[in-house]
Amino acid sequence: MGGHQGLVRPLSSITLTFSWPGLQKELLFYTVTCDSCQRSKAVQQPPTGFLKGIPVSSQPWSIIGMDFIVKLPCSRGYDAILVIVDIFTKGAHFIPCMESMDAPALAYLFLDCFIWYHGFPQRITTDRGSLFVSTFWRNVCAKLGTKPTPSTAYHPQTDGQTKRMNQTLEEYLRHFFSYRQENWVDLLPLAKLCLNNTTATSTGFSPFFLWQGFHPWVNALLSTSLVPVADKFVRLLFDSQQQALGHLAKA
Repeated sequence: MGGHQGLVRPLSSITLTFSWPGLQKELLFYTVTCDSCQRSKAVQQPPTGFLKGIPVSSQPWSIIGMDFIVKLPCSRGYDAILVIVDIFTKGAHFIPCMESMDAPALAYLFLDCFIWYHGFPQRITTDRGSLFVSTFWRNVCAKLGTKPTPSTAYHPQTDGQTKRMNQTLEEYLRHFFSYRQENWVDLLPLAKLCLNNTTATSTGFSPFFLWQGFHPWVNALLSTSLVPVADKFVRLLFDSQQQALGHLAKA
């Protein structure tokens, strides 16, 4: 009765006389598993292309990933974090910002917190957020000689390294949040130091070492001074560093 005409036409014919729960689902299953249709009908979809891997960088900060962590409690006037990850060294920058900022504000933030230090990247991998696919951002990238590469729709794995860094940073912050969770901006510098001074499994080196060629001096001096406030500050840094390294080892 259906004549192997797909889903819509047989469904219209059947529902003129019959109806039962799950009718469309059953008919769809029958249609896509019909052996005769698979062998006899022409393919209507274009052939899929070959899989393309993410380009491999040959130097630090030439290919980067960018993403936002949003909906954070307000801290020092900020409610979001711009995360920038170096695909080569696995290092990262964590930049406090506002979720409500527009594309020009993002461009100025990128210039102020990244370009002055690392220069212009060759490629930027992002998700398909409105700022990253905006005409302004794409034109700025073109003028700078940088190729923006938004992820494929419904395939966030394209920007997987940045998403994973987001998770790692969020886990770090949860360990050190204050009761009201409003101190996360103050935690970002130490988070950056700890994460960038941790050996990456894929490279065998810490991001900091691959950037600079040496390991940073991070040992806190715990001897008592005549300024208790300074002692408390250094003790907090030391304890946070040790806890962070322990949590990263378990991650």
